[in-house]
Amino acid sequence: MPSSQTSALPENDAIRPLGESAEAPCARARFRTASGEPLDEKPAHMTHLLGTALVSKAHPRIVLRGKSDSLQAQMLLARLAALDAGDERTSEALGELIAYARALMAAEVADSVPVELTMLGMDADRIHEASHDPKRWIGVGHLLPDVRMGAVALHVNALRCVAREAELACVAAYERDDGSCARPDMVQGYNLLSSALYVLELLAAARFEHLG
Repeated sequence: MPSSQTSALPENDAIRPLGESAEAPCARARFRTASGEPLDEKPAHMTHLLGTALVSKAHPRIVLRGKSDSLQAQMLLARLAALDAGDERTSEALGELIAYARALMAAEVADSVPVELTMLGMDADRIHEASHDPKRWIGVGHLLPDVRMGAVALHVNALRCVAREAELACVAAYERDDGSCARPDMVQGYNLLSSALYVLELLAAARFEHLG
């Protein structure tokens, strides 16, 4: 005769396949929060960080992605201005920097290593040197932004400012509790991008003879 305890099992336990736990439905949730909470729907105030992991849209890395997105949008407008002005050199350089900014953003999203930056044949070391000693490397000394620099140079100067904002957002996104940085390569990437934009600003300004 079957034991009376068998009939006392809850109905759900009686029909659950062998090896499936009571928490299995949670494992099939579409999303999870940073704390591991399963969610079937994505709340409006949250977005994807990595894979199905959701975080607040105010999360530092999401803020960084927004800054990077804005930077790329402004770079495209600046390149259009350079094309309209017939400044092919600045347009070419901005094309390279746009590709680099996109690669930086992709590296952040995928947690991968950023690519190397080159601009107008200059590698990262030369860009760094030129940004610190522009008179030696590009024939134009440090300049304060001025309307006499022309529209293209001023567009690039504005980009430099947005790149600095992205760099600060990157620092905040990867700052550990002890003040160290979890991704110094990403921070260095945005720092180098702003340096390249400064060099490009001076190159664009050098087209005006009275500033040469």
